[in-house]
This record gives sequence, structure tokens and C-alpha cells, in this order.
Amino acid sequence: MPSYTTLDLSADYTFSKTTQVGFRIRNATDELYAESAYGNTQVLIANPRTYELSLRMRF
Repeated sequence: MPSYTTLDLSADYTFSKTTQVGFRIRNATDELYAESAYGNTQVLIANPRTYELSLRMRF
């Protein structure tokens, strides 16, 4: 399998001691690549560009 490079971006913002919001972009360039292979005839294509939003709260 050929090698590949992906770009992941992330940013976090802390509102207070107990609350934090995060935003992530995985595979920001939307690179098409095979994540793994099964023999010579089957490959598993990796996810396209994805977005994640998270909220962390401490109690």
C-alpha cells in the first residue's frame, strides 16, 4: 500500500474552570486513502473529512 499523510486540526476553548468546548477536523484535505488491506484485492477506504464538536464539563 502506498504511504499517505493526513491533516487534522483542532481548537479548544475554556469557558470556565469546569467547561471546555472543542472542535476538530479530521482529514482536513479530504485525502482519499486506503486504511488497511486484506490480501491483494480488498482495501478498506478511510473516512473522508469529518467534523467533531465536544463539550467537557467537570463536576
